[in-house]
Amino acid sequence: MPCRQGTCGPQKWGNVLELSVPYPNASAVDVTPRMKEQVRQDNLVTSNPGCDLLCFVGNMWAQTWGNVLDISTPYPEKEAVDVTPQMVKKGYTPLRMFKLAEEFFISLNLSAMPASFWDNSILEKPKDRDLVCHASAWDFYDGKDFRIKQCTRVDMNDLLTAHHEMGHIQYYIQYKHLPKVYKRGANPGFHEAVGDVMSLSVSTPKHLRKVGLLDANSVDDYEATINYLYLQGLQKVAFLPSALLMDLWRWDVFKGHTTSDRYNCDWWKLREKYQGVEPPTHRTEDNFDPGAKYHIIASVPYIRYFVSYVIQFQFHRSLCEKAGQFDPEDPESKPLHECDIYQSTEAGNLLGRMLQMGSSRPWPDAMEVVTGQREMDASGLLDYFSPLYKWLQDENNRTEEYIGWEPSNKDLTKILENSRDPEELKHVWLKWRYATGRRMKDMFVQYVELENEVARLNSEKETSAKVYACYINQSWFENLPHLVTDFSSVVDYWLQSYEEPNFRSHLEDLWAKIRPLYVQLHAYVRRKLREVYGEGYTPKRMFKEADDFFKSINLTEVPRSFWKKSVFEKANRSEEMVCHPNAWDMFDRKDFRIKMCASVNMDTFFTSHHEMGHIQYYLQYKDQPFVFRNGANPGFHEAVGDVVALSVMSRDHLRHLGLLRGAVHPSSEVEINFLYEMALQKIAFLPFGYLVDAWRWDVFAGKVGPEAYNRHWWDMRWDDLKATRSSNIKASLLQRQGQSRTLILDVNSMSRRVCLILGEYFVSYIIQFQFHRALCKETDIFDLDKRRSKPLHQCDIYNHTRAGNLLKRMLQMGSSRPWPDAMEVVTGQREMDASGLLDYFKPLSDWLKRENIRTNEPLDWLKGECGTR
Repeated sequence: MPCRQGTCGPQKWGNVLELSVPYPNASAVDVTPRMKEQVRQDNLVTSNPGCDLLCFVGNMWAQTWGNVLDISTPYPEKEAVDVTPQMVKKGYTPLRMFKLAEEFFISLNLSAMPASFWDNSILEKPKDRDLVCHASAWDFYDGKDFRIKQCTRVDMNDLLTAHHEMGHIQYYIQYKHLPKVYKRGANPGFHEAVGDVMSLSVSTPKHLRKVGLLDANSVDDYEATINYLYLQGLQKVAFLPSALLMDLWRWDVFKGHTTSDRYNCDWWKLREKYQGVEPPTHRTEDNFDPGAKYHIIASVPYIRYFVSYVIQFQFHRSLCEKAGQFDPEDPESKPLHECDIYQSTEAGNLLGRMLQMGSSRPWPDAMEVVTGQREMDASGLLDYFSPLYKWLQDENNRTEEYIGWEPSNKDLTKILENSRDPEELKHVWLKWRYATGRRMKDMFVQYVELENEVARLNSEKETSAKVYACYINQSWFENLPHLVTDFSSVVDYWLQSYEEPNFRSHLEDLWAKIRPLYVQLHAYVRRKLREVYGEGYTPKRMFKEADDFFKSINLTEVPRSFWKKSVFEKANRSEEMVCHPNAWDMFDRKDFRIKMCASVNMDTFFTSHHEMGHIQYYLQYKDQPFVFRNGANPGFHEAVGDVVALSVMSRDHLRHLGLLRGAVHPSSEVEINFLYEMALQKIAFLPFGYLVDAWRWDVFAGKVGPEAYNRHWWDMRWDDLKATRSSNIKASLLQRQGQSRTLILDVNSMSRRVCLILGEYFVSYIIQFQFHRALCKETDIFDLDKRRSKPLHQCDIYNHTRAGNLLKRMLQMGSSRPWPDAMEVVTGQREMDASGLLDYFKPLSDWLKRENIRTNEPLDWLKGECGTR
């Protein structure tokens, strides 16, 4: 089976587990998530109000927080609304998704798409060429050619995007009759808002039922509603402060209020003030973090997104009132978040009147057509999220969560190192900013000067445009003084489309109204992140748990120098370090160390106990003469580490640590799956672990000459493993056995020397079970006559000093006596014995026999000729 199990030369078969697990529906034992929930007060995402969400919410800029939904859903037992399976079942295609969107607009008495739209648009990724897949809508300004480019997937998210993008097309169609200068949204935020208004209706369960994508009998209860609004809040509310502060910073830069020696400082002050986040490491003016954001460097105004996220709810509320689906006097009977304007021609006609205006009138005129208001207003957004806001208030009061934040003064590096993938998070965050922003600062300073100069030069041209506007639309002249034509900086040029002299103050007022909702959401998400990221296991804590295991069986606590000198994780991602775990005895009777690039997961947790087993062996035989400071035979050291790991893997031990929940007595299916996974690691390795040295012994003893090296290698592998050989192998190249660094480096694969590739060896894999059975018998946990009630694989010697004292006597001997003497101390036997291993895997062995008989599977394999398949 070469190169099919995840290793070239199949030593262990763990990578085929997911393809071959006996009972795929039986829960696997993986305590990694619980390890990250354990309380650790000295390493937490602070509940005291620190600005500490930045690297945890699954977004480079902490703009949207949807990626933490899975770990923070208010009611996780409630299934989220996702019609993707139903779309697939009903045979939806990208074209059908856009046809459904078109039908939405037609139902509002708005326009159908022209035939050219369907001919010229790209609705799915072409197979014959690369394509920038970001969804976009295009107006070719000829009054008839409108297109969408989108690499559409058949899922719910892209269904909503299809409606959003077609909202842009509908806007183009409605104002196509206007002069080219007016073919745009009433202000830069209107276009995005119109697209999102459609999505607000389409995403409701009510609408999804109407179009047959959600079970007509499904019910929207309170908990499902809160979950729905919470997801919307993670996408919409969480985004608002980021969108606002980005241009607040930029305006201050181009107006000269923020100078180049304060770029980074003022950037982080705004991020703290509005978003409640701070950087994961110390930042200085040598850094230029704003420059890592594309929209800053590319001079793409961002305030349009803030505006659109506010006014889309303002539009939505007015259209829902017109459709009779929202009553501001009685919002509980007809809540805004349940409104669907589908098939409401009253709402469509109202919206159409505004769309047809394009930018031919000041945006307050367009706003007034739909809403009756001449200013942007956040009350629509607050009405929409009102149930969620109330729930967040109650929940945060219940948990006494601090509302708001204060600068934390703590270096978040340690927190990041203990998240799901801390090194990667920090690495990405820092390297992105180093590769982009930091290197662009000098250019950006020049860019500010050039942009401002261009704006001042354009002042005269804008005055000419004003005269032209007067000529083509005399009725608008009275509104033209609101336009700025004397640009003191490029900021005036950017903001002229909003036609409001106090626009910035208006934005601050809007944010002040939204902020109470944001800080409630911030507080709740902060607590949920703290439960998952900040209060969990760390690499060091895993080794502390291992030390506690040995102390519980009356073995020796590791010295303080061990904790000071050991390396449990890389200091930073760029550090060069051999990461294979190993334990070191410096042979001075006091200096023992472990080096390991540990991450917080279940496999590493077991490895930490294994490596601490080596340290414990060193501690026990440290008083022996130098020559005897070794394992009783080369396999003993590896076996001692694994004996402890066998106990730690048991359900009883994991439950004791609070890392495993569920039934005390798991089903037989779960037990078989556990033993099967162990066998893929342990049993599958044994023949390979033996034949590597058996081949080498024959070579060095002169029994096999160079001309037969490869043939003898494969003859032995066929005797022990079902392996398919590659064709045309030349014996003189030693191609296959050369792939094992163990052979090349002449490291005896049965010995405890430097662990390079094989790591754990044949002898240790046998005697670890022999030791395990003897220690479990000593504590009365295992009884050969009661294997059903006390099976060996469930034994945990934790807290059993009798087992520890027995093991200690053997460890203290080191290699001062022949290994059979050491073996006899623990097991009462003077030979290696495989019956411990067979007892451990007895339930799996019985199951495999029955299963192979059931499927008539042959229990041997055919042998081919060397050099053929």
